[in-house]
Amino acid sequence: MLKAWFAAASNNFNCCLQGIKERDGHDCNVEDLYLTEGASGAVKNILQILIRDEKDAILIPYPQYPLYSAAIALLGGTVVPYYPDEKKGWQIDPAHLEDVITQVR
Repeated sequence: MLKAWFAAASNNFNCCLQGIKERDGHDCNVEDLYLTEGASGAVKNILQILIRDEKDAILIPYPQYPLYSAAIALLGGTVVPYYPDEKKGWQIDPAHLEDVITQVR
């Protein structure tokens, strides 16, 4: 039974690797592939790695997708918003980012 599971898992990974190669035009190594149940799961997994407590602050652009602030709050971190400039094609002003970081420290 376990052997069959590993064979099926191997086939699924191979399909993913081939799909990435076809889409992106370059090889993908299985060690570089991280599968999740979707974008929300991936965001939560990454934030769980980054956040220990409220002293861990995560910069997120505003306006933002509510998943980010909700996941950060759920995991006990601190949301630190920054505001890309819509009039400049949503570019980030380095001085603004520096001010935001200085304020949160």
